[in-house]
Amino acid sequence: TVGAHLFATALALQNPPPPPPPPYFFPNARVLYQPALVPVAAARAVTPCSSSDPEAGLTLLSLFGWTLGGVFAVEWADSPVGPYREVAVLSGLVWKGFGSGLGAWASHIVVTTAEASTAGREVFGLPTRVGCLDFLPVVPTAPSSFSSSPLRAPRTDGPAGFDGDDGRDAELWRRDLAAMARGAARVLRNVAEDAAVALKYATGAAVPGVAEPAERLRRQTIRGPAVPSVGVNDEGARGFWFSGDGTEVTVRGWDGWDDHALQSEGHNVNGEERRGVSLSLPSFSGRLREDGEEAVTPLLQYDLGLGPAHRLRLRPAMRTAILPNDGPRNEAPTTLQLKMSPELKAVLGGPCVCPCIQVDGVLIVAGCPEAVGV
Repeated sequence: TVGAHLFATALALQNPPPPPPPPYFFPNARVLYQPALVPVAAARAVTPCSSSDPEAGLTLLSLFGWTLGGVFAVEWADSPVGPYREVAVLSGLVWKGFGSGLGAWASHIVVTTAEASTAGREVFGLPTRVGCLDFLPVVPTAPSSFSSSPLRAPRTDGPAGFDGDDGRDAELWRRDLAAMARGAARVLRNVAEDAAVALKYATGAAVPGVAEPAERLRRQTIRGPAVPSVGVNDEGARGFWFSGDGTEVTVRGWDGWDDHALQSEGHNVNGEERRGVSLSLPSFSGRLREDGEEAVTPLLQYDLGLGPAHRLRLRPAMRTAILPNDGPRNEAPTTLQLKMSPELKAVLGGPCVCPCIQVDGVLIVAGCPEAVGV
């Protein structure tokens, strides 16, 4: 009997059950979304648009060489495949025509459980991979280890945590506004210097490549690579830190949540149906290429229902950064020595276009994917 039980267990591990069919309901999800700009060249390399994958029939929407992407982190407290966490990188906005509309394309997705990864790939055609995700508050209240549970970060709501009401958010807002002011001043100065350079070239006061104007020489001198102002372990640091091959992500800024949202059941609060704004957005996925295979999966489209939510807040911007391979954790060298793809590096690190959007206790419904023709 014991042998038969062990054999059945081993067989189940080798042949796990298929993921449940859609639609998938995700009640009481916690979401952080940081919109950011992505260079068009970087987006085209990882998005099946007309230039890189004509068979998909998608058009990448862009303006002045940029498209809208970003990073979002989600805690799925309840799902058809169990609780897990997710970090997704959006590479751009795509358009499929008036019949299908527009949607965001997710080029890289990291989840914390094998079940979630399997469902993402097999049911929704998403590029999910299992990785290590650390969701940390800005000021941690206790040491934590994130190796045993899909939902691994300690709760920091309430007086002991960072809820944005103690002035730290205000300080971050002031810092962001000051940085925006400096950036705007730098842009205006560059525009004025460019006008001065053009005027000197036109009047013969300067010769390109021979007698360069002082404005052009000064611009070349001060230009240099951008360096993150704070590190992952610095007090007040807030952002998304990627390391290794991109499956190691630390989210610093996972705080300010309302536990009341988790006490509700489904989309009900105290036995009453939650009321609020909800919307349905088209989502595109598919075009996956498995290892060693030339063929790609079909382009898929499914409806993604968002809302109602318990609370929506705007938080200070959360920028992305790529950490060196020594990483913030003492992981095995074989994990951290994996190199990140140039395509992912190119997508990450674009400028934030607005504050970070924090949604608490939101109901998300992922519909049934359908293949979309050209």
